[in-house]
Amino acid sequence: MRVSGVHSLFLMALLIASAVPTFSQGKPVTIVFSATDKKGLSAADLKVADVRVSEGGKDQTISSVRKLADSPVSLVFLIDGSISSAAVPTYWQGEAASFLMSTLRPKTDKAGILHYRGNVARTQDMTDDIAALSVALKTNTPTGAALVYDALTIVSDSLAKVEGRRVIVLVSDGQDQGSGMKLDAVAAKVRQSGAVIFPITVRADRVTASDNTPEFFLRRLAEESGGSMFQVTKVQDAQNVFREIQAVLSAQFSVQYQPTTNADGKFHKVKVELADKNLKVKQPTGYYAN
Repeated sequence: MRVSGVHSLFLMALLIASAVPTFSQGKPVTIVFSATDKKGLSAADLKVADVRVSEGGKDQTISSVRKLADSPVSLVFLIDGSISSAAVPTYWQGEAASFLMSTLRPKTDKAGILHYRGNVARTQDMTDDIAALSVALKTNTPTGAALVYDALTIVSDSLAKVEGRRVIVLVSDGQDQGSGMKLDAVAAKVRQSGAVIFPITVRADRVTASDNTPEFFLRRLAEESGGSMFQVTKVQDAQNVFREIQAVLSAQFSVQYQPTTNADGKFHKVKVELADKNLKVKQPTGYYAN
C-alpha cells in the first residue's frame, strides 16, 4: 500500500515527537525558613506578597506561605559518645534538659537521644517524656571511635520519613574516625532529610572554623540546612545557644511553590527573600528534585 506525501509527513512528525523527552514537573516544593527581627523575635504572619523565592536565579510563583507554630517537631539530640568526649564538660546537659522542657509540647512534639561511638546507640527513643529525656542526656559512657558521619546518615534517613518539622542538635567536635560515609555524601543526606541541624561544640577555648577543619564541616552542615553552628565554652554560652534554637523554632515558616524545573534528582539552589529588609532569614540552600 502506497503512503501519500501528507501521510508520510504526519508519520514523521509522530516519530520526531516520540523521540523528544517529555517534560515532567516535580511535586510542589516546600522550603522551611525562619524569619526574625533584630531582637531575634519571630516575624508576624507573612503573606505570599511578603516573600520572594528564586530557584536557579529565576523567580517562582508562590502558592502559599504558612507559619509553622502548630506544626509538630521531631527533634534528635545526636551526642558524641566516643572516647574523645571523655574530657568534654557536661554542664550543657542541664541547659539542654531545660530547653526540652520549655520547647516540647506534650502529645505534639517528640525528642530522642542518641549517642554515637563505634555505632549509634538509642539512649532514648522518641518521646515527650521530659524526665526520661533528661536522664538520657546524662547517660554516657565514653568508649570507641567517633563515627559521626555514619551516625548523621542514620539519623537523617530516619527523620526523612517523619512528618512535620525535623531538627538535629549535634553535640560534637566534628571529628570522624573510620566512618564509611564521606563528607559530601553526609551533607547531601542531611539536606535530603529536610532537617535543620544545630551543631554544638563544647570546649575550653573557641576555635576558628577554617577550611578543612572539623568545625568548618559542622558550619557547612548548619548553613546548608538553615541552622547555625555554636561553640560553647561556659554555662552562659549554653543558655544562650538553647535560647536561640528555641527562638528559631518559634519563628519558622514554610513557603510552597510549583517548580518550573523537572524532577531530575539533582540539587536545586533556592533563595528566600522578604519584602521587609529588617527581618533576618535563615533557610536551607536548596532541595533535591526527586
